Amino acid sequence: MYTTLLAGETVYAIKCEDIESFCVLPKVEELPGSQKALRGNVSYRGSFIPLVGLRELFGQVSLLDQRKELAESLIQREKDHIDWLNDLRNSVINDSEFRKTTDPTKCAFGQWYYNFKTHDVQLARELKSLEEPHFDIHNLGVRVLNFVRAGDKEKALNLIKQSESTTLASLITQFARLRYMLVNEVKEVFVVIKNDNRRMGVAVDSILDIVHAQDIKVLATQIDLQSPFFEHSFQISKNKDSGDTSRVAHLLNILPILEYFNLKSSNYQEMTTL
Repeated sequence: MYTTLLAGETVYAIKCEDIESFCVLPKVEELPGSQKALRGNVSYRGSFIPLVGLRELFGQVSLLDQRKELAESLIQREKDHIDWLNDLRNSVINDSEFRKTTDPTKCAFGQWYYNFKTHDVQLARELKSLEEPHFDIHNLGVRVLNFVRAGDKEKALNLIKQSESTTLASLITQFARLRYMLVNEVKEVFVVIKNDNRRMGVAVDSILDIVHAQDIKVLATQIDLQSPFFEHSFQISKNKDSGDTSRVAHLLNILPILEYFNLKSSNYQEMTTL
């Protein structure tokens, strides 16, 4: 049997027999001067074991760095909507054409939002909470412009003013919540792998599933993948009758990974400095 794991947008697999345990990633003590993938050490059952980030090991951006980048981009998206409301107000006051979109799927945030996919349940839940206030702010534009076309600028301006403490405030609050969650609530999974007396922690985004040997089809050998860290890739078919074989996983070769990081025992202090 295999445990499938997610790191970034890539699905990996580890033989169940090579996994000792897994839990939410505990506090990590950084190791100065180490390779990027080697994050540091983690207390595990009374001793320390090294922690390797699976994303970093295969050249991906770490989950925290990816989330920080997203959080930074959301600052601009929030500002976009503050500017949007100000431009709407100015168009009413100056009897000028409002040139920005009232369609929530066509602003910069909407285009990103409705095309963004994630396996992160927590992130997906927080993003969902943005949909209603984001829709409401753009729908406000439709209502304001309807008042303008009806010749009632006063109602249009009153509606904009009210929205500053309601619709816009709600959107800003949700943006702030999402940014906080992205940076302060990163919950990676800590997977302890073992070979003989050697142990190492692996940080992944999430655990996906347990897969049985009869549910896979080998696609590529180790030579094809050009890395000693993989045994092979396989396609997963949880329901052969339906033909659902869309997910591909890369099976990790545990021993070379352990050897690569010069692990001599489960005692972190015996690890060769990289």
